[in-house]
This record gives sequence, structure tokens and C-alpha cells, in this order.
Amino acid sequence: MAERLTDHRYRTIDPTKLILTISKMADRVEEHFPASGLSSVANEVAAVAEIKLWRAWRNSARWHTSSIFIKLTRTRESMR
Repeated sequence: MAERLTDHRYRTIDPTKLILTISKMADRVEEHFPASGLSSVANEVAAVAEIKLWRAWRNSARWHTSSIFIKLTRTRESMR
């Protein structure tokens, strides 16, 4: 089987662009189908995406802070 050539630039997702795209999609669905259940679903998807992004950022920031604290603690202990 032949190996596929791909562009590596598309192997990561920019979370900000993802949220903007989902929000635009929800706005367009609500504009075209204002009284449908589909607009509720689109708004829920947008809300969940925003919450997940915020939680991922919070958790990565917490992890980063914890790893810095551990490194500082080990450095201090080695200096004694």
C-alpha cells in the first residue's frame, strides 16, 4: 500500500479558531432555523466546546504551575 503524502500543518487544531467556527455555525443555524430544535443543538454544541476549551486551558495551566513548583522545590532541596 502506498504511503499518503499529507501536509503536517493540518495535524493540530487551533482551539480559538475551533470555538469561533462552532459559534459561527450556531449563529447561522439559529438565523436559518430560529424555532427548530436544531438551533438548540447547535447552541449546546457551542456551549460545550467553550466549556471544554476553558477546562483544558485551566488544567494545562494548573499542570504547568505544578511542574514549575516541583522543579523549584527540587532545586532548593539540592542547594541545601
